[in-house]
Amino acid sequence: MKKNSIRGIVVIVITAMVLSGCGKNGGSDNTTATATTPTKVDNNVQLIKATDISKNPQKAKERTDTFVAGLASAPGGVFLPYFYENGYDGNATGPIFASLVVLDSEGKPKADLAEKWEISSDNLVYTYHLKKDLKFSNGTSVTANDVAFTLTLLADPAYAGSVDISTFFVKGVDDYKKGNADSISGVKVIDPLTIEITTEKVNAQNLLNLGGPVISKEYYGKDYKKGKLEYLKDLYPAPMGAGPYKFSKYVPGQEIDYIANENYYGGKPSIENLIYKVSSADTALQLFQTGETDTVGVPLTEDNLQALKELGFADIQISLANNFGLIYFNNEKPTLKETAVRQALYYGLDRQKLVDIQYQGHAKVADVPNSPLSWAYTEDGITKYGFEPEKAKKLLDDASWKVGSDGIREKNGVKLKLNYLTRKGDDVFISIAKE
Repeated sequence: MKKNSIRGIVVIVITAMVLSGCGKNGGSDNTTATATTPTKVDNNVQLIKATDISKNPQKAKERTDTFVAGLASAPGGVFLPYFYENGYDGNATGPIFASLVVLDSEGKPKADLAEKWEISSDNLVYTYHLKKDLKFSNGTSVTANDVAFTLTLLADPAYAGSVDISTFFVKGVDDYKKGNADSISGVKVIDPLTIEITTEKVNAQNLLNLGGPVISKEYYGKDYKKGKLEYLKDLYPAPMGAGPYKFSKYVPGQEIDYIANENYYGGKPSIENLIYKVSSADTALQLFQTGETDTVGVPLTEDNLQALKELGFADIQISLANNFGLIYFNNEKPTLKETAVRQALYYGLDRQKLVDIQYQGHAKVADVPNSPLSWAYTEDGITKYGFEPEKAKKLLDDASWKVGSDGIREKNGVKLKLNYLTRKGDDVFISIAKE
């Protein structure tokens, strides 16, 4: 059966990114090599080795215990998982916090703070077993109580972050939100290292949903009162977690500094200092070229790839990107409530042209809101929308949206007008607006 409910246009799945870093060797700086074709590392990663690391910028050579990574835009300063409002705050929290379960490079679940987990035969009950002797960066223990506290924050009636815990279907969340219970009945701490979470409906993503970043109850919960989360804002600038690095300082608009966490369960990182240096799409490559940063991540285009190859000192990693672009329709708007209008917009947008121009072919048009890397990706039963402008016109004609004297379609005296909102820096979506 075809799935015809259209909530938005999946514009592009970005199928490749270039992550480049300064080449290293164990001896002299004067090593040279011959450029080769990419070497396959795994199913999703290819590597092109540096050809002449003697060209490594002096600034980069002088850094011995510090790694500087570029951050494509300035974060907002909300350094707490589940509460931040943009992806750059998410990037900033990444080194500080750790999850029960993460995804490996091939999109498969991998244990992080969890030692193991079990899922009941009906896929409704999740039991996580934590590793022994886990510590937060301040030296306090990571326990199942911290996992329970994390879920309690998400279920708090005052929580206004981007995570909708109702989609996890955890038993007792509604009662807790409405004040009919003092705790979430579906969340049970079995012992300090074991937590059992019971859900009422199956959600294939719940292993990761329920096993996300763990927030310290002692640090973030000492002033917790149900329905009153304003106090957490005082802790946004001073994050504390169980990840490999500790927060050091944030210079707004410039950089975020971290120090290696000696309490990290995987061992203290060998690089003592980590810095996220704020850049932009226009300056990211330049900062890498001059040695201001040690790594850069850019979309895979022939221009970017050639520029990195010409540097000589860069190891170039080409990998599939687990993301996609999507335009949401506001179906509360009268015009967009009409299926024919939404379908016409789909058929009328040349998405392949955008791929060819914006990514020089290193991406693919998608018809599902998911990346091919995801275990949940499928095209079975999905209606595919190619670029068919004549079909788009006919759909609008049949829906009584006729071309007016000014060339703009109208119906019952109403112009077919759409307001399109995007963000500065979203080059693909700006290109769409110009289409």
